[in-house]
Amino acid sequence: MWFKKEFAVNKKLKIVLQTEFACDSVFWIYDEFGENINGGTWVEQEDETSWDSKLPDELLSCPDIKRLSTEIMKEYNSLFINNEKEFSYKGFTSPKSEVKYIQKINELRKILYEKCGDKYEIIVDLR
Repeated sequence: MWFKKEFAVNKKLKIVLQTEFACDSVFWIYDEFGENINGGTWVEQEDETSWDSKLPDELLSCPDIKRLSTEIMKEYNSLFINNEKEFSYKGFTSPKSEVKYIQKINELRKILYEKCGDKYEIIVDLR
């Protein structure tokens, strides 16, 4: 029994990067038991933008992570038509805009691995 407890304590937390329409974050944090700890939300106030979550300090302290994750979510949400008559996927305006979007995902992934890849299991499921 003590072995199972010890094993669970040593297991890394999991950071999942995932897009979902109308969500404000690409970050989903799970504990060693697979329970969602939080998703986190960028909160824009009058003169500043802050993070309303319990994300690791490595993420919160990096302006590039904040910028990229915000841009990715805004672009992802813009890929859909969502009004009182219709909800549908419209896609990228051009192949060039899709390439730029993918470059941002790759840049965010690289920064995450550099900042906290040794402490957390990172899973990238961005679309």
